[in-house]
Amino acid sequence: MVYGLIGQGELADTIRKVFKSHKKDFVLIENKKMLERLDENDMLLVLDQDSLEYLENYKINDKDAPLTVLYSRSDFTPEVKDCKSVDLLIDEGKLLFSSLDIIFNTYKSIRESNNLYQKIEGVDGKVSIFLHSNPDPDAIASAMAFEKICEDLEIPTITYHWGDIGHPENELFIQLTGHRLSSLNEDEMPIVDDDGLTVFIDFAIPGMNNPLPEDFRPDIILDHHSTNLGGKAKQYLQVNTDVGATSTMMTEHMINMGIDIDSTLASALLYGIKVDTSDYTVNFGPRDLKAVYELTKMADRTLLEIFESPPLKNETVTALGKAICSREIDDCVLTSFVGEIFHREDLPQVADILTGERDVNIVFVIGIKDESYHLCARCKDVNVHIGKVMKRTVSGIGTGGGHIHSAAGEIPKEQFDCTDQEAVEEIKAIFKREVKTV
Repeated sequence: MVYGLIGQGELADTIRKVFKSHKKDFVLIENKKMLERLDENDMLLVLDQDSLEYLENYKINDKDAPLTVLYSRSDFTPEVKDCKSVDLLIDEGKLLFSSLDIIFNTYKSIRESNNLYQKIEGVDGKVSIFLHSNPDPDAIASAMAFEKICEDLEIPTITYHWGDIGHPENELFIQLTGHRLSSLNEDEMPIVDDDGLTVFIDFAIPGMNNPLPEDFRPDIILDHHSTNLGGKAKQYLQVNTDVGATSTMMTEHMINMGIDIDSTLASALLYGIKVDTSDYTVNFGPRDLKAVYELTKMADRTLLEIFESPPLKNETVTALGKAICSREIDDCVLTSFVGEIFHREDLPQVADILTGERDVNIVFVIGIKDESYHLCARCKDVNVHIGKVMKRTVSGIGTGGGHIHSAAGEIPKEQFDCTDQEAVEEIKAIFKREVKTV
């Protein structure tokens, strides 16, 4: 973010010195042409009323204009207070530099929510929501929130996903709430409403952990993964890498839009944040903290307890036993092959348990299901982005990726002309090599 400063004199000199001491990027606006250097991701700080002439018709004509704050003398006139070119007016003596970022982020969030609401409000048909293959709690909860926004506007929705529902807590949640997701086969494409909207939630790249064609362009993208900054949307794109979960973004949107969050939805969003931030410890920032604070006041504690303590299926226990018996540890990297698995979600549960072993920083588990090798990784090493490691491991032979501390992938068996055991050893070798290149 860049701060644009308009104004001269003692106050301007003082604020410039403060900006420099805080190592903040700023540009002095000396003429109207220089305003073009700023965009909606920046903040324009006006230091005196006389400089308002620079803003005449600027904000009104440019929808992508930066957030404009007027730092005003105490004797400002009513005309200045009602100026349409100004988002926020602050009296002299009431603004501390440390509050600038807070002000910017708050009003930027409101602006984003207003833009999103307008996109949804203007739709004439059905909204089709897509989740990545084998959706996690964050993706499901975020889709539920988007559905709630559409429900408030009386717009019909349908949410699609490929693969399995995933974690047992997701299955329990669906059972307890009656929430419905439309499951598709890996080669099945939904028929979308031409007059409606298509929405990607918790992912952004077609063909990456989803079977959509690479040239597919949705109308709206809502995501938080840094690996998805290359996503492209027709109408609205929001990939916020400063939050730990898409559920945080959806919580902000609902609050900004004034839409009620019931206890069930609050519980789902709260758990989505908890899972994606590894119990509020990974990529957990101020926005996530604020969302957790708001959701905690509304959540159903009993439902949360069920989420956090789902029973292990018999098949998961069997996979865990195989994983323990076949595990190999090499330089703090544990690799294991569990053979055929009944449920894809067995792997992440097994990996989570193995991560607790002493002197193990990285866990890599492989299982076989539906003619594919399924991969799952966990990482406690702060110097390793396991999502990027997974992406390089499957490059050219499969699909995969993930977060800094958790990742998943899939490789078709047809990529290998050998036995399963030989293919697994080759995959392990690729993974270990990629870990060492970090």
